[in-house]
Amino acid sequence: MSRKHQEYEVRQVADLLEVEARRVAGWAEQGLIAPTIASRGAGSRRRYLLKDVAACAVLLSLQYVLGERSKLARHVVGAIGAIGEVVAEQLATGKLDSHKQNALTAIVSWESGGEGVDLYFPWDAEAAAAVNNARANGDYIISAPLGRVLERVLERIEESEDKDT
Repeated sequence: MSRKHQEYEVRQVADLLEVEARRVAGWAEQGLIAPTIASRGAGSRRRYLLKDVAACAVLLSLQYVLGERSKLARHVVGAIGAIGEVVAEQLATGKLDSHKQNALTAIVSWESGGEGVDLYFPWDAEAAAAVNNARANGDYIISAPLGRVLERVLERIEESEDKDT
């Protein structure tokens, strides 16, 4: 089975991220993440695919920067969307972009009361221009480096694959 289609339980996702399983379960309960394969009835378990693990890695990186209980992190997480797919593709192929590129930049508009979030990933000329514009407007600028978290997740995936063979 390819990495993209590998299914993970909450405990396995937590192991990949090196956090407590309760933390991952709490993210799901709060609606910050959603398993691709929902539990069906008593005794069944939620199942996560690599794209879900990638979204968890992004969330964890945001929480390292903003704190675990940050309301701002919730707004940013709600806008992640396709970024999880890009990160999942890196994990699936085992080819991570550079640390400089693997940075999520979020710009939160003051005018929207903190509700308007624009995300830039990977770091590039467009993101740099947006940051300069946001500075001029006095908007929040959040940069969450993903590189170290993704490296560690990839190492853990590869270790689990080695155990299985």
